[in-house]
Amino acid sequence: AALAMAKQGNKEAARPRFIEVLGEVAGTDDVFAVFAWMQMAFGKEYLLQKAPELIAAVDTWRMHLLLGDLLSSSKDFIKAEASYRKALSRSKAAPERLQVRLRLSMVLESQRKYTDLEKLYLTILQQRPNDIMVLNNLAYLYSERMNAPAKALPLAQKAMRLRPGDMNLLDTYAWTLAKSGKYAQALPYLQQVIRRSKTTPTILYHMGFVLEKTGDKLQARSYYLRANDMLKDELTDPLRKIVQEGLSRVGGSDPK
Repeated sequence: AALAMAKQGNKEAARPRFIEVLGEVAGTDDVFAVFAWMQMAFGKEYLLQKAPELIAAVDTWRMHLLLGDLLSSSKDFIKAEASYRKALSRSKAAPERLQVRLRLSMVLESQRKYTDLEKLYLTILQQRPNDIMVLNNLAYLYSERMNAPAKALPLAQKAMRLRPGDMNLLDTYAWTLAKSGKYAQALPYLQQVIRRSKTTPTILYHMGFVLEKTGDKLQARSYYLRANDMLKDELTDPLRKIVQEGLSRVGGSDPK
């Protein structure tokens, strides 16, 4: 009934009913469904404006998580982080805390808070030492963001052993080798990734970079060109500039 009222434009009349229902299901996962209905009825901006009222009615980890999601989708990462941290302080069970921490990791990455992100991943791994996604993410963080490939290598190796045949994990391992200066070791792994996985600009760049470092500038140029072509419409993607710098190093043009 509340959803119907809101769709008819009677939002102010519908809101108290929704708030009442939220209170009734506050301690259950039904909060997620009710909140989804509210988002359909009112829209994201309206719900963010009414956040204090929602928290007053349902001050639980689930509500702070949901508000964090709305803030994150609006790219308000500072407020999203605060909301996720409130969710974390109110969550008790391990699955709940994992869910919140994974959401928090995304906004920390977006804010380039790499030291905080490292601590978060290490906390998760203390409780879930075989979490493949977190092992892979932390390996990438060390190799790509924190210039610490020596820390990344054992994490990437462990993730690969836990899930052999996963090309994303193999790419992370190969890139970690490359960042460690072990270009010849990285090359056959990247060749396998190229053969067996969907081509992405990142994988093409990794292959081009390793070929460049092993002296095959002609082949490196071909991979850089393919990556650049895939990124031609991604004007704000930082990888685009990196690929074009690679092209310049191997004698290619610097496309605009």
